[in-house]
Amino acid sequence: MDPVRQISKLRTLSPNQIEQIRNGAYVILKDNGALYQKFRSIGVTRVLCEHVSELPVYDISGTIGNVLIGIKTHTWLQWEHSKCCSLSHACDWTRFMWSGLNQGPYGQSIYTDKNPLLIEKNKIIF
Repeated sequence: MDPVRQISKLRTLSPNQIEQIRNGAYVILKDNGALYQKFRSIGVTRVLCEHVSELPVYDISGTIGNVLIGIKTHTWLQWEHSKCCSLSHACDWTRFMWSGLNQGPYGQSIYTDKNPLLIEKNKIIF
């Protein structure tokens, strides 16, 4: 799964939003959970997860890394650099704890679950 490609089917993304998603931003997509419902069937339930979700959190293999997806009224997701429970994931977690930046497949992001990247519905301009 490529979250940028999937979200781009639903919303227009700015270059900065695309960069931040690829860098591991914690994203809240204002979609009433539609993306979560679409992709949960291909994910593997993550038993231990520090992120709050109203329903189970799923790991989905990304084009690179791993996509974590859950729901809190709306879909939230994070494109992670490494699969959960791997040595690489432990190193990413250590980098996160040291820097406060999420670790994505293409870099680092300031957008965490405490400071999410909100993607609203597109506004129609006449």
